[in-house]
Amino acid sequence: MNTDHVELLKQSANNDQQAFKKLYDETSPILYSLALRLLDKKHLAEECLQETYLKIWQKASSFDASKSSSLTWMYTITRNTALDKLRARKSRPQQSIVDEYDLSTLASSSMMPESVAALGNEVKQRLDSLKDLKPLQRECIMLSSYYGHTHQELSKKLGVPLGTVKAWIRRGKPQAIAI
Repeated sequence: MNTDHVELLKQSANNDQQAFKKLYDETSPILYSLALRLLDKKHLAEECLQETYLKIWQKASSFDASKSSSLTWMYTITRNTALDKLRARKSRPQQSIVDEYDLSTLASSSMMPESVAALGNEVKQRLDSLKDLKPLQRECIMLSSYYGHTHQELSKKLGVPLGTVKAWIRRGKPQAIAI
């Protein structure tokens, strides 16, 4: 057992960001390889790793060195997060963005047929460009742009830091053809 990881977890539980960064630097290659083995896709493994470290940060105070090693504890969180992702993908196979969000509010009922067709093509192009984004980033942009959620609301709703929400929206909108 690496006692440095135990100490880093204790410090992380006290909101020590430097300790958490060191913990991440030392353990992320191991946890990423586990996530990649379980999920078999790089982008899913990266999402899993991000969610895993968010959980580690939030639950560091619940780590008990008498029950398991720090690495085993983090390994279990990674494994469970990956399995949750696999279950979620099986319960929603190949669901498109159009299925996930009610986009009926985008078009006015007073539009002429040719305008509706043009709008349909534009919306399709924008939705297609959003497919390249990570699921949480895509959801964040959709909820912000089409449903008017604030950055603070999105941070709370999605369980991610406010800075992450702002970065996702800033980086994702150009890909979404300036929603």
